[in-house]
Amino acid sequence: MKFKSKQISAMFGFVLVFVFFQVGNGFPQVQFGVKAGYNFSQHYGTNIEAEDYNVTTHFRHAAGGGIYLYFPVTDRFGLQQELLYVFKGSREDISLIDSPVRVRVDYDMDYLEIPFVFKYKVLLKKHFALYSITGFALSILMHAQYRLDGTVDIADGDEITIVPISDSHSMPDTDIFDYSFVYGGGVDFSFRNMDMFFEYRFTIGWNVLQLPTYKNEPPVPLRNQSFLFTLGMRLWGNSIKNRDG
Repeated sequence: MKFKSKQISAMFGFVLVFVFFQVGNGFPQVQFGVKAGYNFSQHYGTNIEAEDYNVTTHFRHAAGGGIYLYFPVTDRFGLQQELLYVFKGSREDISLIDSPVRVRVDYDMDYLEIPFVFKYKVLLKKHFALYSITGFALSILMHAQYRLDGTVDIADGDEITIVPISDSHSMPDTDIFDYSFVYGGGVDFSFRNMDMFFEYRFTIGWNVLQLPTYKNEPPVPLRNQSFLFTLGMRLWGNSIKNRDG
């Protein structure tokens, strides 16, 4: 299932209106900024869920980024709401244990991710802060594509014929919502009069997604996980240069 571009624009428009409203009405310390960076992701399951398959999972290397609002509660602790677009998925080498079938499956799954995290500054200096984050995220599936290439060994007496197979389509039956735990850390710093930060986070899904394998075979139950490294900048809000200490 996919959202239309008008719906995506409406979501971002709503968030921007919310930002201006909050900053102008009683939240003078709210920080607003942007972030973008490198994301690598894969799917994971259990041995029981994959008992009929031999599976080797590889990362999908892509990107992620978006906007955020940070609400400080104290100098060290605050709440952060984000709206990110993250490219997730995986690359799977799959073979059936009781069948002469070997396939390479690419899952490309792009999400509009809405994390809510708690941010705690472990080390706080005048031009520098080291922090940890933990929280939750709701992700909405915006685009899903499945691609398969593989072979089937067909025995004819003493001869074996290798038949290539391929498939590619969207994944309309995949659950549109994904729920995740989020944790990580980062560093706030000042660079050329700009308030910036570098952050690492790990996002791990807890709900099972039924992903297709190939025609006439049951889907495989897997979960999302991703590692996101971002560089960000505050566009407005209180500056780390203005703190005492």
